[in-house]
Amino acid sequence: MMFLFVLVGCALAEEDFAAERAVAECKTMRRCYRAQFDGEHEGLDDCISDLTAVYDASMAAAADSAADSTGKSGACTYDGEAAAICVSDIRTASCEAYWDRAALYEECEASFVCR
Repeated sequence: MMFLFVLVGCALAEEDFAAERAVAECKTMRRCYRAQFDGEHEGLDDCISDLTAVYDASMAAAADSAADSTGKSGACTYDGEAAAICVSDIRTASCEAYWDRAALYEECEASFVCR
């Protein structure tokens, strides 16, 4: 469903990005690497909760670091369209593409940039 939104140019709201990315990541991990998924998480809800917290903390740390280095807040920019592409790419990735996540995460990195 997210793929359809990306095609028509819809963006993903910043406050939804971490949770949506976590859902996509967890479902793809569970589909492609079930043994790894089961070893790291108690279930889908546990995975989503864990990864949402990780992504939220990562974005907050990047924003704090940028604010410390520039002396002002707001040194980060969020691109909702890149975020929607990131989530869609993870959600629809083949297991081979998911194994080498570097290419998948380029859009994710582009969605939240701090200077």
